[in-house]
Amino acid sequence: MAKFADDCYIMTNRKIQEALYSIANEYCDQDEIVYVAIKGAHKEYLLATNKRIYIYKTGFMTRKTFGYSLFRLEYDAITAVQINRQFGGVGFIEVIGLGMQNRENLSYWSSNKGNDAAEADNTLTFGGNIKVYEEAVSLINKLMTENRYPSNSINNSTVNKLDKFEELKKYKELLDLNIISQDEFDQKKKEFMGN
Repeated sequence: MAKFADDCYIMTNRKIQEALYSIANEYCDQDEIVYVAIKGAHKEYLLATNKRIYIYKTGFMTRKTFGYSLFRLEYDAITAVQINRQFGGVGFIEVIGLGMQNRENLSYWSSNKGNDAAEADNTLTFGGNIKVYEEAVSLINKLMTENRYPSNSINNSTVNKLDKFEELKKYKELLDLNIISQDEFDQKKKEFMGN
């Protein structure tokens, strides 16, 4: 049974919440924590946990009339999570993983099999209130970053060294353009090196 984070970004409709809890309990690992839980335009739901993203679809509009699909992908295998806005305030969230291509022909409005975003397993369609979905994508991208670069793997001293290096590169460019003197550059370099 998955746990929902105290600050989980979840839709407030009680019926939708019950469906999201049911999907999480059915498919998530016991040690997973759900941080984003939203419903799409049809019978489609997206969960983002501390480990992976799930997209669950069922029903006629998603072409899963007599069953369901469950798209599940770990953050390490995800290359992008993007929002596609289309005419009329509708669109879809697309999760792209290693070996998957961004399908440019997908559309919320398409009724052609293969081009309908509602039927694609790696998408979640929405029909309005785009801010909810933009916030969800932002949080998912943050979860991906935290999963790939845990705070203990990149410490502050590493970040500070990288920042100093970038700043020193800017001073070198100023020197090359004769905006600052060699002495000014050398002084900055000494400051950065801690001498």
